[in-house]
Amino acid sequence: MNEQALSGSILYIIHDMLIKAALFLLVGIMVKISGSDDLRDMGGLIKQYPAVAWTFFIAAISLAGIPPFSGFAGKLLILQGAAEKGAYLGMAVVLISSLMVLYSVMKIFMNGFWGTPKADYALTNEKVNKMLVPAVLLVIISVLFGLGTESVYPFITQAVDALMNPEIYNKAVLKE
Repeated sequence: MNEQALSGSILYIIHDMLIKAALFLLVGIMVKISGSDDLRDMGGLIKQYPAVAWTFFIAAISLAGIPPFSGFAGKLLILQGAAEKGAYLGMAVVLISSLMVLYSVMKIFMNGFWGTPKADYALTNEKVNKMLVPAVLLVIISVLFGLGTESVYPFITQAVDALMNPEIYNKAVLKE
């Protein structure tokens, strides 16, 4: 519970909302294309739908916190805040969970997009691209958020100030 960790938490929450929404949309597209929600029924999607595949890949590495994507800055600040307080167990949990997330999304990517197609995917690229637009927009916003973290950081510090000093909130909202 220090300023760095709270700043990182706020950054990470914003990142998480964007990237998980994009990933849910992308997985929905994968299900629509394959006609199944079983990953074993998918495969080779990258050959016919490369835009879906690479959008998923960028979202996946962003979720895992790979620099310079949006998940990195928040995780780094959380880790720095934990180190400042000597919370090494918490740091280990964050790092291990990041590795587990990276493993799981890369497994989805490898099984869903690489290999030989499991079926004849009948959806046209035109239909898929229409479904892909919201996910691509979310991923672009997320990438810009990651690259432009410094420009957003002053707003984050204002939120952290209010969290660290509740009297700021009380004066502004409750007029106390």
